[in-house]
Amino acid sequence: MKDKQDYDQDEELLLGCNNNAYPLPGQYQSDTPYSQLDELSKASLLHDKRYLFGVRIDGDNGPRWGTHQVAQHTSTLPLGIQEINNIESEVTTTENDRDTNYVHKGWLISALQDKSPWTLSRMLRIELLVQDLSPIAELEDAFSKALNLPTQFEKANATYRVFENWGDVVPLVFDIGVSLTVTDSESIAMNYLAEQSYLGLQRLSMSATARISTQGGHPTMLQSEDNIREWLGKSGLLILN
Repeated sequence: MKDKQDYDQDEELLLGCNNNAYPLPGQYQSDTPYSQLDELSKASLLHDKRYLFGVRIDGDNGPRWGTHQVAQHTSTLPLGIQEINNIESEVTTTENDRDTNYVHKGWLISALQDKSPWTLSRMLRIELLVQDLSPIAELEDAFSKALNLPTQFEKANATYRVFENWGDVVPLVFDIGVSLTVTDSESIAMNYLAEQSYLGLQRLSMSATARISTQGGHPTMLQSEDNIREWLGKSGLLILN
């Protein structure tokens, strides 16, 4: 149970105060923010991060990205992109395997969360409106062919294959960056998190029950603080969870 003092500290944290006991040196931060990229580089970054791709959410093992872009942005207004550079971390407690698997992949915030001042977060947050999107021609064609098959059985199977290839949903709010996620039992994880330092994360690899995954890196980086520093130095956009 958190006391009032902890809550007030978290409010400062969300406003961008640097409470990190081991702040990240300036040379490890990107000097080319998104707003200063040219239009071609911006478009390439968004596509590489699967902007407007579908996501499959039919299983308990977590979300799976589809293989195709499913929509296009048709509004003449600029994209709602927020560039964030502050101190942030999230500890999420879940109650079942499905929620745990989705949280582990950054998809779902559920149950109970606590904020700890040991992560630097520099990322892009993109927000879309449904009315500003339209399906691409290839997706419309795939559904049209599936629904024009002669029998209900063939239609159902073909439609399922469309969702399997293209995804079930399109995220309307999502973050772009590299990420490091460690999932473990609550009792073990809280012992490590008490250190409040991203440089202490490598101790989690000593836990036999920990699950470690990265985007833009490899779990072996947790073997030493030097590896973590090197990884952060190569990462223009980063999120540590």
